[in-house]
Amino acid sequence: MFGCDTIFDSAFCINCYHSVKLTRCFEMDSCRDCSDSCFCHNSEGLSNCMFCFNSKGLRYAIGNVEVGKEEYARMRKVLLDAIGKRLEKDKDLKLSIYNLRV
Repeated sequence: MFGCDTIFDSAFCINCYHSVKLTRCFEMDSCRDCSDSCFCHNSEGLSNCMFCFNSKGLRYAIGNVEVGKEEYARMRKVLLDAIGKRLEKDKDLKLSIYNLRV
């Protein structure tokens, strides 16, 4: 856990807040029983999701829409590449679950 606040029964997470039972998540808020997801809010039972809000039980979803494993993997690579470039250039992400503006 790194940069988290009020997290219970979770592991391998960065910048997650007010959540329970997260695994390998990044920038999550008010979520429960999620894994391998990022930039999600008020969601439950997500797996391999990003930018999902007020949702339950989604797999391979972007913006609350299940897109399938291949499309999710492609978009995840795009996101991670962009995050990596921004961190390398600016030494700061300035992007969080509370501020998703680019």
